[in-house]
Amino acid sequence: MVYFGSNVGAENSADTVLAICCRCSIIGLYLSLVLLVAKFIRMWTENRAYRVMVEELPNPDYIISLCKDIYVSRESLEWRLEEELFAKLLFLFRSPEMLIQVSQIRFRPRKRKRL
Repeated sequence: MVYFGSNVGAENSADTVLAICCRCSIIGLYLSLVLLVAKFIRMWTENRAYRVMVEELPNPDYIISLCKDIYVSRESLEWRLEEELFAKLLFLFRSPEMLIQVSQIRFRPRKRKRL
């Protein structure tokens, strides 16, 4: 840093204040960056166990069709039907056993051709 003037002592104290401010701002910047990264990691891993139940369904066709039915009933202004379908959907998501049972992959046996 270049000093101009004869009052070197006053500028020296200003230099130390400036250095402290710069050092604190760099530490503050570094701390903000670390906290931001920690928040993103926490958001990414938070509630992961609960989301696995929904994201890893083997066959979500029934649930998707239920959601589409809710949408259609809402569009056609059938409020009672929408309420019943929504209650079904809530029951499914509140009961993991029913969710697994509904979303299982169903295999149909092939019919053999007779010669």
